[in-house]
Amino acid sequence: GIDLLLKAYKEIADEVTYPLVIAGGGEEKQVAKLTQTIANYHLTQKVHVVGRVTGEKKAKLFSEAVAIIVPSRFETFSITSLESLAAGVPLITFAISGLSWIPKEARLSVPEFSISALAQAMQKVCSDKMLVERLSKAGKRYAKNYDWDAVSQKYATLLKDILTR
Repeated sequence: GIDLLLKAYKEIADEVTYPLVIAGGGEEKQVAKLTQTIANYHLTQKVHVVGRVTGEKKAKLFSEAVAIIVPSRFETFSITSLESLAAGVPLITFAISGLSWIPKEARLSVPEFSISALAQAMQKVCSDKMLVERLSKAGKRYAKNYDWDAVSQKYATLLKDILTR
């Protein structure tokens, strides 16, 4: 969905002061195509492709982010979404079934593949501090369901149930 993300950002690029940072890996041909698309949209000054990030660099990107946008057309379980929630960074996604596990109060969910709705959500997060605070708190609260203590307790309960059958 990076193509949809770029189209949405293009709609608001002149109105927001924040750059769009695209993180993640891909084949060399895909990265070249992405770079060309960014140039075609005249966004080279506002869109930064940083490649795959881990460790401190990833933590720094999360700490500086206004929002994390997961523009996927298809997902099973998005670790990036969970990381965003845990970091208290507002999350914007399309309303696809693979992300339905994320509560509505913990993210901005826009109609599937709607470029204008995605652009509006991005702009709203850039300008509405109360919304950012509400999403941040709800995301952190929900992400606690996936911390090590909670997950290990669920596994222990499952194992105990299996062994006592």
